[in-house]
Amino acid sequence: MARQHALAALLVFSLGFPQATWASGKGAVAIDPSVLPAIGKVDSRFQSYNVEMAEVIGGRFWAPYAKPGEQAQPINTQVSGRLALEASLFRQRPPANLANRRLRALARGLGPAYIRVSGSWANTT
Repeated sequence: MARQHALAALLVFSLGFPQATWASGKGAVAIDPSVLPAIGKVDSRFQSYNVEMAEVIGGRFWAPYAKPGEQAQPINTQVSGRLALEASLFRQRPPANLANRRLRALARGLGPAYIRVSGSWANTT
């Protein structure tokens, strides 16, 4: 079944991208974007950034890496056959000081990109 799906995908790919060529005979496909027709234009501001809400308002957020001088924690444990993240992989983060001049200057340098604030903390904010 998987082989049939792969063959169907290859057929669709070949028909949809006649400019595609097989590269080096190892199953890799080379595509030259310069010969593909443009189908639209995207505003350059959509080269955007995402910030986790907990990093803005404060809250417990993913922190899998040890702080300098700390010993690294294990990444996960198995609980009843399911993957369970350990509480030690999260840290309480303080709210960002949005009045901080340095932070504002750094953020200004990202413009005119859109900055999206999201994440599970955004669901309840």
